[in-house]
Amino acid sequence: MSMLAEPRRKQRISVDPQNLNWINNEKNFGKKLMKQMGWKGGGLGPEGVGIKDCVKTKANNDQRGLGSTKDYCVPHLDEYAKILENLNKAKENKKENTFEKIKKRKKEEKSVNKLNKFEEDNKRSKRIKKGERKTEENCMDLQTNSLTMDQYFAQKMAKMKKVK
Repeated sequence: MSMLAEPRRKQRISVDPQNLNWINNEKNFGKKLMKQMGWKGGGLGPEGVGIKDCVKTKANNDQRGLGSTKDYCVPHLDEYAKILENLNKAKENKKENTFEKIKKRKKEEKSVNKLNKFEEDNKRSKRIKKGERKTEENCMDLQTNSLTMDQYFAQKMAKMKKVK
């Protein structure tokens, strides 16, 4: 019977759940071999007081290991589990701390970059106000002319005709 909180499981009940057909079968290879060695159908051992029934296997669904029971507990295993739990917590805290440090460092770098950019902009604006800015005339040899393009090219053509 299953508990209410457990999920439903299909239960298969065989025709012979106690496996009596196999137990009572006298033509079984194992029984023939044992009778040849002197076994008379009782228990095993020199006085015949051993287990008379067939060995039954059980499914191990609790992942505890073969032969373990629920009430079997070693106290030092609980302490060991607590130590491991504390170590895992410390490791998680360390990861969180490093993540927070990286986040804080990036935030500081952003603020420093903004401050530096602001200071550079201020210096530039001060230079522009003082007249330190180079004009186009100072940095390149440009010639300015008051003529329009048509007039300019007309003069050039006239000079070329004179040269020929």
